[in-house]
Parts: sequence; structure tokens; C-alpha cells
Amino acid sequence: MRKHLYRRRTAVFILSIFLIAWSIRAVEAGSSIQFGGWVTYWDFKRGMQTVDQESGVYQDIFLFSTQLNSEGTPIVVNSAVIDYQDAVKHLKASGFKPWMTIVNDVQAIDGKKSILKDANLVHKILSDDVSRLKHRLEIVDLAESYGVSGVDIDYENLLPDDRLLFTRFISELSADLKKRNLSLSVTVQPKTWNRSTLGQGTMDWSEICQHADRLQIMLYNLHNPKTQPGPVATLEWISKVLNHAKSQCAVKTIVPVLKVSGMHWGANKNEAIQYDQAMQLKTKHDAQIERESTSQVPFFSYKTKDDNGIVYYEDAHSLKIKVEQIRELGFNKVMFWSFGRQDPELTRELKAQFKNGNP
Repeated sequence: MRKHLYRRRTAVFILSIFLIAWSIRAVEAGSSIQFGGWVTYWDFKRGMQTVDQESGVYQDIFLFSTQLNSEGTPIVVNSAVIDYQDAVKHLKASGFKPWMTIVNDVQAIDGKKSILKDANLVHKILSDDVSRLKHRLEIVDLAESYGVSGVDIDYENLLPDDRLLFTRFISELSADLKKRNLSLSVTVQPKTWNRSTLGQGTMDWSEICQHADRLQIMLYNLHNPKTQPGPVATLEWISKVLNHAKSQCAVKTIVPVLKVSGMHWGANKNEAIQYDQAMQLKTKHDAQIERESTSQVPFFSYKTKDDNGIVYYEDAHSLKIKVEQIRELGFNKVMFWSFGRQDPELTRELKAQFKNGNP
């Protein structure tokens, strides 16, 4: 009888320990998840409307506002039309944390086209000590003048030989910003291993994470205009990218970025497509929507006399599944590129699935 009682008490004790451990794990897994995203200068009004309508859901708002001129000086785009200072004040008053994103696009002048992702200009800036110092100070002064809480460096397609120079620049800029109580984010292109390549290979994630407050990783463009049709991101690929990131940086520094749009592969050209454009195209051709089996990414195809096309895009359902996976991998922040033309149901899905951060 005593043996039976002893065994029963032992079993209850073991079960209690198991339940406590399970509860701790559940609490950790259900820890709060923060959302944010970009408002672009070309979709500023719609982007700000999304943010305003959904206060309480999003925290970090990145204003995609700043390019470079031909000398490398950061220039705020469309400042004659958009009052960024007023926007920053509004965001802060509404409880958001506003950031200024600087991209290495060179502003168009004298009727010339803009240069997108100008690696040569960045190389010129970084390889000269005086130019690099000037560039850093201009960034800090600009951020302070607009009242943002932090700076986001989005320099893409950089030359592989600039790897050490870029790391030095980020280290120095971080110190400059901290003196003014400003945060630093670095947005990078995705990769699944360390390699010396244009763009991805220039970014030394392990070193950048020692200095930046956030390493924001673009989890998209797996399929793009130069590839065969397919999702801009799959769950398997996202896992590979983020697991590589975890081998390089502390989880708390890594911020995954999801794209809310998609790609259209047509007979004449391949191009990015927004959610609303995809829906218009689907209606026009009376196309039937299917879903990719693993990642649940929606797609459809159509055929006409003059054009054959296929469209893969993201909707609220596919993005929710990606957010779930990111959370399961241990991350508590997700950013969206970009606000304004996403599936209108996205925020509702996030609210329903991640109420108060807990699924």
C-alpha cells in the first residue's frame, strides 16, 4: 500500500515538473511580438492611413524618405510635398517609434533618371576617411533635425571588397548616433551562408550586430524578375535565412522583414505587383486562385491572345503563416515592406492571431 502511494506521489511530482516546464515554454513561445513597417514616399498618404487606422498594432514606423545626391549627401525626397517633421511629430504623439531610412539611390537631377542602389558612390564615400566622416555627420544632423528616434541604413548591392569599410562605417555611425541618443538599424539582403558576393557578401552580419540595435533581414526576392515564377519567399527558405542569422547574431538584434506584395511574370515583362493590382488582374481574367502547398502563398495564371502570365503574391493568410513560423523560430519582431497597398485583411488577421502578442 505504501509502495503504491509512493509511486503515485512520484508520478504526480514528475507530472507537476513536466507541466511547469511546459508552462514556461508556452509563456516563452507566446511572448509579445511587435510589428512595424515602412511608409514610402511614393505611397505616403496611403501608408500613413494604414498606420493611423491601426494604432496599437504596429510600433516601429520607418519613413522611406532619404536618398543620396551625386556627392553622397543624404537628401530627403519629396520634402516640398511631404512634411516629414510634422509626420514624425504625429507618429510620436500616437505612440509610434519613427525611423528614417536612408537608401543608396541617387536622386535624379536635370531630367536624368535616378540611379538605384549605387554601389560605386558608396565605395567613394566609405574609402575616404574625410568623406566617411562627413557622411556620418550629415546623417546624424539630418536625423536630429527631423526628430526621428533612429536611423536605418539600407545600402544595397555594395561591392564585396567594401566589406570591412562598411563594417567600420557602421561602427563609427553607431557611436555618433549614441551620442545623440539615436538608435541604429541596418537593413540587409538575405543570405543562407557567408559568401563573397555583390550585395549580400558585403554585409558581415556578425560584426554589424556588435554595433547596430537592429539587423533587419529582407525575407523576400527568392523568386524575382530574373527567375522562374514562384513565391517571393517560402517557409523553408525563410528558416534557412533566419537560422543562418542566428548563427551570426543574438536573436534580440535580428528583425525579420516580410514583403506584402508579389511578382507578375508576363509574356512581355516581369515586374513587381501590389496586392490591389493582383486582385484587379485576377478579376480582369476571371482567374482561379490556387495556393502553394507548403507556404500557402496564393497564385493564379491566365492566358489571352496577346499575353500569358502567372502571378504569385502575398495575402493576409500567407503572411500570417510566415509570422507564425518566425515566432516559432524565436523572434519577437516582424517588419512589413511596405504599408499602403497590402491585403486590407492583414491587420485584422494579426489582431486575431496575435492578440496582445500571444497566439
